[in-house]
Order: sequence, then structure tokens, then C-alpha cells
Amino acid sequence: MADPARKLAGFNELSQGMDSGIAPVLLPPNQSAMAVNVTFRGDFPETRPPWKNHVLNGGFDTGNNPLPLPATWTGIFQGSQFYVNDNGQSGWVVARGGRFFFVTDDTFSIREITPQIIIVTTAAFTLPGAGSNVLVNFNGNAPVNVGDTVMIGAIHYTVAAIFNMQLRLTQVDAGAGTVAAGALLFDATGTNQLIQFEVYPANINFVFMFQAENYVIVLGGHEHTMIWDGTLMRPSGTNEVPSGFIGAYGWGRIWIVNPDRRTFVAGDIVFGPSGTPQNGFRDAILKFTENTFLNEGGSFGVPYEAGPITAMQFLATQDTSLGIGVLLVGTTNMVFSVNAPVDRTIWKDLTYPIQTVSLIDYGPMGPRSTISVNGDMWYRSLDGVRSFVVARRLFGSPGNTPMSHEVDEVLDFDTSQLLFYGSAVFFDNKIFMTVSPVQQVSNQVIHRGMVVINFDLVSDLKVKQNPAWEGVHTGLDHCQISKARIDNDERMFSWVAGAGDTLELWENLTKGIADEFNTDPGGVLTVQRKAIGCLLQTRAEDYGLPLELKRLIMGEIYVEDVADTVTFQIFYRPDSYPNWIPWQTFTLCSSVTQCSPDVNNCFFVNNARSYAARLTLPQPAETCNGMTGTFAREFHDCQFQLLWTGHCRVKRFFTHAKIQTQPTEGTCPPQVTCVAVATCGDNLFTYDSHP
Repeated sequence: MADPARKLAGFNELSQGMDSGIAPVLLPPNQSAMAVNVTFRGDFPETRPPWKNHVLNGGFDTGNNPLPLPATWTGIFQGSQFYVNDNGQSGWVVARGGRFFFVTDDTFSIREITPQIIIVTTAAFTLPGAGSNVLVNFNGNAPVNVGDTVMIGAIHYTVAAIFNMQLRLTQVDAGAGTVAAGALLFDATGTNQLIQFEVYPANINFVFMFQAENYVIVLGGHEHTMIWDGTLMRPSGTNEVPSGFIGAYGWGRIWIVNPDRRTFVAGDIVFGPSGTPQNGFRDAILKFTENTFLNEGGSFGVPYEAGPITAMQFLATQDTSLGIGVLLVGTTNMVFSVNAPVDRTIWKDLTYPIQTVSLIDYGPMGPRSTISVNGDMWYRSLDGVRSFVVARRLFGSPGNTPMSHEVDEVLDFDTSQLLFYGSAVFFDNKIFMTVSPVQQVSNQVIHRGMVVINFDLVSDLKVKQNPAWEGVHTGLDHCQISKARIDNDERMFSWVAGAGDTLELWENLTKGIADEFNTDPGGVLTVQRKAIGCLLQTRAEDYGLPLELKRLIMGEIYVEDVADTVTFQIFYRPDSYPNWIPWQTFTLCSSVTQCSPDVNNCFFVNNARSYAARLTLPQPAETCNGMTGTFAREFHDCQFQLLWTGHCRVKRFFTHAKIQTQPTEGTCPPQVTCVAVATCGDNLFTYDSHP
């Protein structure tokens, strides 16, 4: 016979993900209060897909052995762009420490592409020792600046002073191989005399890049624009792409936000007459010679109250033959729509506004975190994550709120001044957006995690639901996340700040059971796998009787898809108690990954994954609640936290409680006594993907 005093509560599925924006006791049964490194795709909470790092190299020798990374691959990360070459090597253009590099997408080989200008020294000179100076005569045909790093032969110098036809250089190559002062005369007749510029300051922490046709446009604010064509990186020439802050390509034109961040301009039309025949006039987009438009003015502008321009994004549309809709120009306080015809000659004669205000208040905070999703634009604003289409739909309604109320507990602690450096990607039918930015001592900005929203619920043909937030994914310090299409396969990558001065390239996999860190000491690949640490906080259960006192007596959990070793820790929190109280720890195991005696050479086989159909949890220990003076397992409502390390899926979780007898008449209130209970709160960023 069933015990009428025994009550059951828990979850069968969590298809609606997490919501930290409302009190846990008010959540529906299919939603959790917090999730870290968990995905809800398939309706059950499961360990998130893993990350895998790729070993970077400096190319390969004739024996196919990896070469060391370039010596100049140092400094803070400034920006990157995946480059799709229509007839050659694709890969990443990376700005780091003021220099530029190209990383191939197949072998992950790095070569420096910083522009170099050949100069001629006019007299022999004695090589100085490290830290010593030397006067070098040259022909004066190089635009050298004090502070530039130059290279003559194989020796690096810093320009200390510039005189008429002379440079005073300080030798900076210390350590092995350094030539002692007076040991050798440099031959001024050599042909490999190069001067290598740090084209951008080494300490700026933001360089914006985008691809236009077969070119990557590199913008460094007031610095001169750089252009990469797949073979050569060069400075922008006369009447070419001007200096700018951010940019975009659409309607066959390059659009550049000027360094003042209040105005923006458009370049020449692709295949126009300003291009060259040898390039099929495709390079006309690099020219900025058409400047008669909008009543003969030269720039578009935004009003001062709109704030500085922070983003530019073209939307897809079904209503034009180009498949491109309006250009959305975002500022910190507004979003503008720019709707210009392709034929620029008629811009100045338009009878309708070419630039209109689309949204007021809460514009995008940064260009990399503003992305197109189908026919919509999603972006990080000051108050959360917003959808342009939804905001437009609710334009005349009160309470136009962001779409991220569910992850407010994560977003509320972001530093608003650093939101500009965030990035976002739409991949695997999910939006990934970086959070928790931190500015390091080096001036580099990293992000300790990403919030993730799952759009799979929208894709169902039978019943369409709203997207669901999956919580926060942690483990890496992201500099910039991006998407790449390699061999017709869509993939997601992240440039990650590693230990010391290292910069790593990680890939977000869609399948797998553990994060994977690869190294190649001595040219031998070493694989280290790390079980992923996960956190899930349930709603606060009142067992359908919010006014009744209950006592926790047992729990049951159903787990499936167990791969290798999974360790669980279960906690509970009675009523409004600030800390989590340990309840039970257990381990599940299933031999899926097979390893040779060298544990680094692991591989996956078809061994079946394990499950636990009903694992029961005993009655918690009689712990005292220091705030109420009662037993901790007695409450009116109770919240539970599941921590696990490893790959598995939690199918069900239920707890049992018994109704307790309470006084039926009121009593005098107790005397007030101050109680001190130490607490540190929840730390969501404890897991590290590195071994």
C-alpha cells in the first residue's frame, strides 16, 4: 500500500534547457536552474561535445618532419579571419604582436606574411653584440620609424634613432647564436638585406578582418589598411581601402567605418572600371574613387547621441536578386538600416531615405559578436543577447527585452567595457557567444567561457518550439571563436590563450567523449584526453505542497550512454540555504576507449556504452542547518545539484520526501539571533580543458 505521506519530485526530461532568470522554485519540471558544460539536445542533459586542439608547426622539412614555429610567433592575439581561396590554400590570417601570419587549414602550418621592403645598406658595418648599438648607412628609401623592429641578414634590431641616410640600431637577438661585438663585418653588397616592419603596434588588442571576394581586408583603426590576396600581404595603396575601424562586404562594395567611429564610406563596385584587366576587374572593390553620392558628400554618418559605431552586418533576404538585404549599422545605442541601390550614380537623386533608424536603445556592443542567423541578426547588447527581428517585431510594444533572460546569472558579471571584444558563431544549429571577458596584464582580452542557445527545437516539423539556452560551456580562455568551411564541411574553431605566451588553435567537435590536448615533443604526437567536468542545478522542488514541511529520505537517478569512467557528486540545498550540502558520491564505468601500453595512443572501438537504469541514493546524513537550528534534510522546498566528470546522459532524476507534522497553531516569533554562515557562492569557471 502506497504511503500517503511520501511525495516524489524530479525530472523526466529537460527539453527547455536552463533558466537562471527566475526563482528556482518557479521553474517548470522540464527546465533546470543552471547548467555548465551540458547540452540538452535530445531533451536529456548530457556532457557537452568536446574540444580538440591542433598542433601548430612551422611547416615540414623534406622528411615530412615538423619544423619549429616562427620565432616571431609571439605577443598578444589581435584578430583573425578564415580565408577561403577559390584556387589555392585556405586558412587563417592572424594578427599577433603587430605582425601577420598565415595558418594553413590542412597541416596547421604557420608562416609569417608581414610585409617586407628590400633596402640597400651603403657601407659595411661591424655586427654589434646583444643590447649594443651600431650606425648603419642606407640609401634612405625605406619609411623607417623609431621603435620599428628591422632585420638585416638574420639579425633583428630595434631602430633607436634616424639620421640623414643613417640608422642607429640596437641588436635584440640575445642567447645562442648571438654574434659578439666586432666579430664580423656585414657585407653591404648582399642581396638579402631586408627591413621588416611591425606594421601595427604590438600592444593594440583589436584588429578587425573580413573577406571581400578573394581578398582579406585588415583594419587597425588609425593604422594603414593591409590587404591579403592569398599570396602576398601588402599595405593599401593610393585611392585604395582607407584606414578604418571595422568593415563589411556587400552589394559588391567594401564598406568601411572610419577611425572616428561616427562615419562610414563605401568603395567601388566589383568588376567596375577602376579594376585591372589582369584581375578581371575583380580588384575594383579595393578602390575608393567613387565619392559623389548623397548630395555629393563623401561619407554616411550617425548622430552623436547614437554612440560610436560598433558593428556592420548584411542580412540575407529573399527579395533581391543578390540575396542580400539591408546593411545594418549598429552603434551602442541604435541600429540603422542602409538601403542603397547597386547603381551608385543614382544615390544622390533618391527620393526616399537611404539611411533610417531601425532600433533605438541597446545596440550591438562589438563587431565579432554580431552575426547573421538565417534572415536575422543576433548580437550582444549592454543588457544581454538580442535578436534584431524580434526587437523589430516588438518595436511598438512596452518591455522590449533581450532574449537572454535565462542566462542572466552568467551575463550579469560581464565587464561592460570589454564586451566590444566578444565573438559569436552560429554552428551546428546553435549560437555560441563568448562571456566573462578578462583583460590580462599584457592587454590581451580573453573570455572564460561561452553561452550556448540551441535552435533544434525550432527545426521540428511536428511541433515548433522556441530555442532553448544550454547554459555556459567552459574549459578554455577564448580570444576569438569563428567558423570555417573546409572541404565542404562546416567546422568551428577558437584561438585560445594557453600557458605563458602560447596561442593555441582548438576545434569544437560535434561528437566525442573527452577534451583532447595534442602535443608533439620531438616530432612524436602525444594525445592527452581529459574527462569533461559538468554541473546541473535542478529547480527547487516543493513536491506539490509548498506549505508543508518535508524530510528528504532517498533519491534515484537514471544514467545512460556512459563512456569510460564517470564520477558523480550529488548535493542538496534546503529552502534558501546559501551552500550546497554533500549527499552522495558514486562512480560508473564502461570500457569504451582502448589504450596501448603507451596511454597516449588511445583509440575508440565499438564497445557498448553502459547505463544505470535505477541507481538509488540513501537517506542523507543528519546534518544540522546552522541558520534554522533544524536538520538540513528538513525543508519546504529543496534544490539539487549534480556534478559529474566524464561522458554520460542523465535520463531521469527523482527524490522522495515525507510530509512532517507541523504545529497547527501559531506561536510567538523567536528571539533574533545573528548567525554567520561562510559561503563563496557558485564558481562556474573551474574546469580547464588542458590536462
